[in-house]
Amino acid sequence: MLPNCQLSCRNCKTDSVPSKPSTQTSQSCRDNGMTREQRKKFLDMHNNYRSMVAKGQAKDAYGGNAPRAARMKKMIYDCDIEESAMRHAKRCYFAHSPAHTRENLGENLYYTSELRVDKIQAAEQGIKAWFDELAEYGVGQENVLTKQLWNRPKTQIGHYTQMVWQDTYKLGCYVEWCSSMTYVVCQYGPKGNWLGDLIYEKGNSCTTDADCKCSNCKCSREEALCVVQ
Repeated sequence: MLPNCQLSCRNCKTDSVPSKPSTQTSQSCRDNGMTREQRKKFLDMHNNYRSMVAKGQAKDAYGGNAPRAARMKKMIYDCDIEESAMRHAKRCYFAHSPAHTRENLGENLYYTSELRVDKIQAAEQGIKAWFDELAEYGVGQENVLTKQLWNRPKTQIGHYTQMVWQDTYKLGCYVEWCSSMTYVVCQYGPKGNWLGDLIYEKGNSCTTDADCKCSNCKCSREEALCVVQ
């Protein structure tokens, strides 16, 4: 099951202080109930889907495939973001966390009423449900997160758009076994879902580092993704 999504707000007030970017990898995250294999599953599935979109291979309900991405960034796993996702997941409350508790982080949620689902399986279920919004509801070739797209009745697209938001490249996730559900929380930085913005720049995917237009990026031609160094 999926909750209503959240838009990003450029003029929101908050008392939180932005956290410093984490230099940790999934291999150095603390022992908190998540394993290296579980973290790798979350990261690999996100990047595989981002690569699929970048190559123009993702089906869109509006017809054809989503447009190719010119400089889609490859995600990295962030232990600090995982800690933020964990704090919310452990509340076992199926609603988005208050924005001031996760400054500049987007968030996707998923739950199943089946208890104690294997955490890798729960990751697979949640990520697939989020990405499937493209094939079920569609975005279209304009590739802009419009008010009309966001407010369509009985459809959701914001989980998909946050997953493939071009400049979002940090990911942290947590799976909690609650008393009434298995709960999946992923958070993303920098957050996406800015109303009126391109979800990602359209165009042929990178073939050289210069195509990424990022001073610290390398082009992965095989994945069609820009790897932040």
